[in-house]
Amino acid sequence: MISIAGVSDLPQILRSAKAKHGRNHWVVSYWENIIGDPKSQREKLTAISPINFANSVEAPVLLIHGKDDTVVPIRQSTAMYKALKKADKPVEFVTLKGEDHWLSRTETRLALLKEVDKFLDQHNPAEIL
Repeated sequence: MISIAGVSDLPQILRSAKAKHGRNHWVVSYWENIIGDPKSQREKLTAISPINFANSVEAPVLLIHGKDDTVVPIRQSTAMYKALKKADKPVEFVTLKGEDHWLSRTETRLALLKEVDKFLDQHNPAEIL
């Protein structure tokens, strides 16, 4: 399983967006439209957050995240990494120095592809299934 700049904790990303941008900012509206209302759907959002399923993961995981991502904060991947480690799951975490959410720099896009290739070589999907 490979996650590139993924969201692992739905309520947390909503709180983070509100703290950073303010309650009435379009970014908050965007996340709420995509994820859900943090007030009326709080229990549901917590229940479906990937971070709460770390114990259920059965495949090796590669998390990749740009350190300068302003769309999905790197703490989303950091938290997932810690949850998977705590659950004693095979996980690797690659941070891309100076990279944003869109992998705007050529050298980091290349680094990402090399990491994915290395991960797939080490964890042949056909052998896992």
